[in-house]
Amino acid sequence: MSPETVPTLQQAISMPGGGELLLILLIVLVVFGHNRLPAIGAGFGQAIRNFKKSMAADDDTDKTNKTERADASQSAEKPQDANKVL
Repeated sequence: MSPETVPTLQQAISMPGGGELLLILLIVLVVFGHNRLPAIGAGFGQAIRNFKKSMAADDDTDKTNKTERADASQSAEKPQDANKVL
């Protein structure tokens, strides 16, 4: 094989086109049957929603932890006795 005919990584790993997607859908239909496809789709959608919800909760937790650490460091820098400050 000459170097000109070797595909690049971008070309080798790309999104499937219309024909490939149709073939994948046909295989899924044969394996699972038309009766179970709605349940599989609903389960997949629920999984995506749960994933997004947990990612949002992690972001909120991270923001809360950063705020608490910032508040703690600011209060640690303040003197304990106001009379000692000149």
